[in-house]
Amino acid sequence: MPTIKGSPSIGPLKDAYQEELLGFLDSREGPKEHGVCHSFMIDAQEFCPPPPTVKTVFFVLHSDLKVVDIVRNFLKQESSVKNSPPPRDYCIIAIPSFSLVCRTFLKEMQVYDKLAAIYELPLTLLPIDTDLLSMEDPECFADFALRDKETCLFNLARGLIKFQAVFGLFPRIRAKGPKAKMSDGNRSALSRFIERTTNTVYR
Repeated sequence: MPTIKGSPSIGPLKDAYQEELLGFLDSREGPKEHGVCHSFMIDAQEFCPPPPTVKTVFFVLHSDLKVVDIVRNFLKQESSVKNSPPPRDYCIIAIPSFSLVCRTFLKEMQVYDKLAAIYELPLTLLPIDTDLLSMEDPECFADFALRDKETCLFNLARGLIKFQAVFGLFPRIRAKGPKAKMSDGNRSALSRFIERTTNTVYR
């Protein structure tokens, strides 16, 4: 596929996301070679316990109740095995964020305290090609245009912040259409959100 003339390579953006992810992984006990020792899918039907030598388990997921319920079921099954599993940390890496609904659900199910940490990786602009980024959010347009949900707008803002942190500030940003007109309250909330450029780690 031909690239747009004069467009920057998005390689540095990939590197920035990778560095952020590796920072989460390196913050926990375990090998630091960044190789994948064990990777497997989990589901609600079959319990797949991690190998006994594993000291940290990361759940990489979207903030979706169905997915979080699978994690909840896994943690319950892990704690109920006959042979007590070796002590290890369980962490969630949520992309792009971990919703309050999911966090409340884990607390109500009494498994929230089993998690060592919950990280948020704001991977909201996914590099698809050398000059192509995608939000990879099929519900974004319907949520924003039809349901008046602005979550995707905040996710886009996070992606743009990351992009500017890597490549520098945009010389100008323009928006078109009725949705480009934000209320003062929404504009202030978005401005406050943009000011918080650091990741949040929940415990």
